[in-house]
Amino acid sequence: MKPVITIHDIAKKAKVSLATVSLVLNRKGRISEKTQERVRKAVREMNYSPNYSGRILRRKCSQQIALLYYPRASAIFNNPFYSKIIEGLLERLSQNKYNIVLGNCDLSEESFTIPDYLQNGSVDALILTGDLPEKAALHFSDLRIPILLLDSFSKHLAADSLTSDGFQGVMDSIDHLVSLGHRHIAYVTHELDLYNVQTRINGFKAAIQKNSLPLLGCPLIRMPVGKNVEWLAQEVLKATRSKAPITAFVAVNDTIAFWVSHFLQKEAIQLPRFLSFIGFDDDEEYSQRDIPMTTISVPKREIGIRAAEIILTRISNSDLPLQKVVIPVSLVRRNSTVVVK
Repeated sequence: MKPVITIHDIAKKAKVSLATVSLVLNRKGRISEKTQERVRKAVREMNYSPNYSGRILRRKCSQQIALLYYPRASAIFNNPFYSKIIEGLLERLSQNKYNIVLGNCDLSEESFTIPDYLQNGSVDALILTGDLPEKAALHFSDLRIPILLLDSFSKHLAADSLTSDGFQGVMDSIDHLVSLGHRHIAYVTHELDLYNVQTRINGFKAAIQKNSLPLLGCPLIRMPVGKNVEWLAQEVLKATRSKAPITAFVAVNDTIAFWVSHFLQKEAIQLPRFLSFIGFDDDEEYSQRDIPMTTISVPKREIGIRAAEIILTRISNSDLPLQKVVIPVSLVRRNSTVVVK
């Protein structure tokens, strides 16, 4: 059995006092950046997990956290992206004697009302996740329990938030294609009111400007509500035959990237020889297809663990400033991107 790492071990390794470690872990006090980094390095190297349960048990708590997934709870089980996040979330929460209550309600309904268990003390906090539009997030603005937006953000809701760095991820995708000689690159997405969608679009626009790419040759292709991916693929096909034909496209996620490429191959487009493509998320199934996909890897399990730590910190200290945490992502080069012909 591995020995339990305590705050005393961290203080000893970092050569600081117990009080300093405590202040750094709780983001309090005026500690120099150099000292903070020394403590954080010790935490990483010793794989230390803060024991939030001691602080929480001193308060009157239910030891339950509600999880609501947009649009409805049942959909989470069919989503490999969120299943990995939930795995990390449950791991860290269970270590601190906390349980998840999966809410069984449809957040997409116009008549949606806040469930009683979110208002009567049955849960200590709420985690909202899924493709949550701003309008749906505002349903919860009057709640008096801590809220974490997991994989989303709202400027109108007083809540902590945790997202992956979609802006930088798309920037890295475009930079990679440019390094292969591509100058005409499309960005393919859906037309939804989602924070992550807009952040990635902003990354695309910034990358065009950074690399001095021609606007005419870098179309932003959005799939309207009611259209399907086959429609999107036809729009990409048109872009390959335009006056400034594209030689690559970047998609908002792996699923769209795969199905667009699938339909294009039906149209006898040779991928990636004449059209490179990049996804986003690094879902395992798309790394094992006929054309293993270049994509942006999102550390899903790490996001779940970090989400648990944020909400536990908020429960134990409600006076801390709201956190907007952005998790770094990384480009994974596979076979779907090649030097431009």
